[in-house]
Amino acid sequence: MQNQKFAVDSSDLHARWNRLAKEYEAIWEDVYADDALERLAALEDRATDLSKAGAPFKYDKGRMLKWEKHVVAHRLAHAS
Repeated sequence: MQNQKFAVDSSDLHARWNRLAKEYEAIWEDVYADDALERLAALEDRATDLSKAGAPFKYDKGRMLKWEKHVVAHRLAHAS
């Protein structure tokens, strides 16, 4: 039962981080909007809350390095 809870919690956290990333991208696409600074501050508050929500997950250095490489490769492919 514990694994199922972690799976559901991590899926929810993943979705929330993705939503936050899209909102950051929206600000980046219009950095000169009148409300950009306020929106950025609100997103930073939400990012802090999301970081706290991930605290119960065990840190696994090998897994983190694997996914860091994946993200970097993905972003580089997107940039070209």
